[in-house]
Amino acid sequence: MSWKDTVNGALRRTGYELRRANAAPPGVAKPHSRKVRPGDRLLEQPGFVMCTLRSGSTLLRVLLNSHSQIHCPHEIHLRYLSVGLDAKWVERSMKEMGLDQEKLEYLLWDRVLQRELTGSGKPRLVTKTPNDVFIADRIKTAWPDAKLIFSPTVWTATAWIRSATACPNAAPPYCSTRTRSKNRRARASSFSSSSTNSIQPAGTMFW
Repeated sequence: MSWKDTVNGALRRTGYELRRANAAPPGVAKPHSRKVRPGDRLLEQPGFVMCTLRSGSTLLRVLLNSHSQIHCPHEIHLRYLSVGLDAKWVERSMKEMGLDQEKLEYLLWDRVLQRELTGSGKPRLVTKTPNDVFIADRIKTAWPDAKLIFSPTVWTATAWIRSATACPNAAPPYCSTRTRSKNRRARASSFSSSSTNSIQPAGTMFW
């Protein structure tokens, strides 16, 4: 007989007994606990539109938000939403919970977006913030099931960079109209003559 049984044997005579906190009484089934997703994320499969500035992405946001099942809010700028651990005491406390500054920031991001989605009454969240392209790797770390959607405007930026590379000594807009037309015809010719192509079409969704 353990010391707990001995103590409980004495206490039961007075109508008391020692029991682990939140433990179900004898003979009563334990209630089913809510399943927690890996990483403690509340938001499931959020979508992030990867786009550039001044590229018509706001119109895209409005169109997405008009869908009955998709909520696409204003720009949220997660890149600048951070958590500060201002004292060593709180760092130690968080460490005991298995949390550091980065993990706390992910929890904050998740809660903010989940709050926004819940308020909309829609089941799916897609956000559009141009500077998300700089934290795409962090987004995938925060939400492994996130969907990164590359807008056609990203390919416009790619073409602009190619133009600058083709005419490194030219002043903006880097290539004359004649040179740009010549380059486009050459690229179209090489594209049509190639049996395979590694460039994804505009609007491709990268899952």
